[in-house]
Amino acid sequence: MSDKYTEAPDAQDVDFQKRTADKLYRAGVIRGINPRRIERIREDVRFDDVVAHFVRNVGDKISCPFHGTDSTPSFQVYRGSNDGFCFGCPAGKGYYDHIRFVKESLGCTWVQALKWIEKEFELPALPDVLIEQDEEITTEVTFNDLSEPFLVRAVKDVRTSKDYELAMEYIHVYFGALDFEKGAKEAKEAREPQEATKLHFKAAMRLARVLGQEAVNRILDDKE
Repeated sequence: MSDKYTEAPDAQDVDFQKRTADKLYRAGVIRGINPRRIERIREDVRFDDVVAHFVRNVGDKISCPFHGTDSTPSFQVYRGSNDGFCFGCPAGKGYYDHIRFVKESLGCTWVQALKWIEKEFELPALPDVLIEQDEEITTEVTFNDLSEPFLVRAVKDVRTSKDYELAMEYIHVYFGALDFEKGAKEAKEAREPQEATKLHFKAAMRLARVLGQEAVNRILDDKE
């Protein structure tokens, strides 16, 4: 195996890949996934126990099941941080947490991988969240205020991560917000102002949760 596979991964690269995974999960939260479901897996399920479902003889180093046969084991299992890293996978794709390992092993989406882990490790059901139940983000801004910053953020994140599933999450969130905005317009035309206001709020909230309060505050400042 090439020497580049045996060198320790750059700490900044690993941190970047972890942040990319977190962005994917945060985008999923907008779809109603309770973030505690993700946190609980990281806290309560051992990464090597997940790996053991797909790989025999799990030790600190294993042959990677994803990029082909190793002449020497290239996948490092980190019990301290409860995750893993493959030195032989393509650049930017070496980091694996519980969900990503199952996702790649089963060829499924990350939400399906999340459900698989919960079922396999008999984790009690947790209620998911509804968008309108959480109003922690100020939404004195409209869909029109947020749509351009949202799309700029989405393009930047997807280009950087080159993650297809992250792109699909952003698309789902955006068009979900757009549907709410169209519904608000129809409600206004039907002279249903309360329903129109409610749908306008949902449209803005859907984008605001991805952008975050700090970004929303900057947009508010620009409006003023």
